[in-house]
Amino acid sequence: MPSLRDTQQAFGTVILQPEGAMGDIRALASIPQERLAIYQSLLRGTLDSCLSGIYPHTKAYLCTLETTDWKQLVERFRRACPNPSYMLLYAVEQFPAFLAQEKNPNIPGWLAEVAQYEWLEVLAQNMPDPVLPEVFVSELPEQPEQMDKYNPVWNTASTLYAFSWPVTQILETMDKNKHKNPEIKLSPKNTNILVYRDPKTLRARFFVLNDLTAALLTTLKPQQSYQAGLERLIAQTPALQALPLETVRMEAETLLRQCLEKGILLGSAKG
Repeated sequence: MPSLRDTQQAFGTVILQPEGAMGDIRALASIPQERLAIYQSLLRGTLDSCLSGIYPHTKAYLCTLETTDWKQLVERFRRACPNPSYMLLYAVEQFPAFLAQEKNPNIPGWLAEVAQYEWLEVLAQNMPDPVLPEVFVSELPEQPEQMDKYNPVWNTASTLYAFSWPVTQILETMDKNKHKNPEIKLSPKNTNILVYRDPKTLRARFFVLNDLTAALLTTLKPQQSYQAGLERLIAQTPALQALPLETVRMEAETLLRQCLEKGILLGSAKG
């Protein structure tokens, strides 16, 4: 009689096989094949539903392509990317990377990036709430001389990602052409997008940044003061070294106030 461990391993092997295959079921002789087939069907259906919910724009576009069968694509993904997590949400995290590797000339290069953006929205909505320090004010330092005494407190339910396509514009075009194949005439364009959870509405939002503002947000660490982060950015950016320090500081303050209004920056903590 097979051990419990052997039975569990055999069960997992069988239900993860390609559709229609039942494999070696000697360790599962006590379980009818019809019941195993039900488990296989439930697994595929759950994965399909999860992918459809997290990547709605990606699926909608794929379903407009005559050369792409969605269910077959889901099956290929399931076989190529075994679930690395016990959480269903993270079982589909690799779908954008999988899509980028699909050898189908009818799937445009930008679609994997649309999927990546959709994943980042879902990720932002499921990240833990930020932990605020004990000494915290929901504002920027009032005086320039206080910039070296306070550290930024960022909304940690966020991800800054460098895309190769203007994905937010592509998504707008897709939304305007629902239920049909949208004609995307946009060209590749390096685009920095911060995807974050709005602390007021708890909805996922985005903020498009140029390279310099993206570098500023990356440089301003919560473990160091605003002033230290700004000085570090200037030291790393020759273009900023030619500008008056006051000009750079005012531009940085303008960006930080935008971040504060949007809920990307939550406030400041005494350093």
